[in-house]
Amino acid sequence: MKKILIIIFLLSANSAFALCAGPMLDPITRVRWNCFLPISIGGIPIGTSGNPLADMADRSMGTQSPVCLCMDPLPRIGITLGYREPIRIIESVKDPFCFPTLGFGMSSSAWGSGVKGRNSKPAKDFTNTHMFIFLPFTMMEIFTDLICMQTDSKYTGVLGGLSIAYMSEFDITKRSDQAALLLTPEVVLFANPLAIMACQIPDSIASLAEYTIPPLYWCAGNHSVFPTSNNTMSMSNFTEASEVNASKLIFSMHRTLQLWGSFGAQGLCSYYPMPIWNKMQYRLQTAMPVPDNFCRRLGQPSIVWNRFLNPPGAPNNDNMVFILWRKRDCCAF
Repeated sequence: MKKILIIIFLLSANSAFALCAGPMLDPITRVRWNCFLPISIGGIPIGTSGNPLADMADRSMGTQSPVCLCMDPLPRIGITLGYREPIRIIESVKDPFCFPTLGFGMSSSAWGSGVKGRNSKPAKDFTNTHMFIFLPFTMMEIFTDLICMQTDSKYTGVLGGLSIAYMSEFDITKRSDQAALLLTPEVVLFANPLAIMACQIPDSIASLAEYTIPPLYWCAGNHSVFPTSNNTMSMSNFTEASEVNASKLIFSMHRTLQLWGSFGAQGLCSYYPMPIWNKMQYRLQTAMPVPDNFCRRLGQPSIVWNRFLNPPGAPNNDNMVFILWRKRDCCAF
């Protein structure tokens, strides 16, 4: 994947940048570091994110035990540690091969025009999605002296830093609803009004209280993640469609075991396979074009959080960047 990105960069050196103009992602000013809080040490919460409902939800899903025991391979006793960490950058862009995180992109004449979000007014809003591995705590060596933080390289194959992990331009399952059935054959069970209504009412209302309903795994708030292609039904604003496609990518990464479970008693000693995602594990924060002030639950209605985050005329308008925050519980030693 790194070789592919290098080729794209070299080819784009002589092409117009009008489609994807703007500064690179600044992790200092555009990442809301208050999303890291509250941290829990030995079951005692410390600090606040500024969102009381979100803090309460995090405390309810974390382990309450002050001590823990892991076999690694010998018995290891430690104290429980819980927090949220940024782990991925997700781009949802209307222009193919646009990388707002890196501050460059290719002209559509080189690769063929993509489906435009707002101008062409299609029946469906299509965006391409990219995922970057983003481990700033590892880059800054925060908590890396704790054994529980050293398992990232073991279970994700990542030593730290920033690297591109996924591009939908090369994934047929993101362009074709039929191809997406290969990953999610159960979609035929949820293509009915009752399943859709379950998303629009219970899961959407729960997200307003900073909760989700894990058994409704086909839902992302108001919307369904099925089909998992990036062909999202046309919505009132492009920002909301982009967030739905970001949620679909997270779902797909769990289905293919590229993202694992990391919270609760089961996650104290190691990550664990989670082919069916638990939405409570994650929060999203808009970083570009305009950064949001808070992290939010997946599927939260856009009327709550979409406060001029994608203004017309802004650099990289309609090319969205989200920071993915993960709930992490571990046995610190």
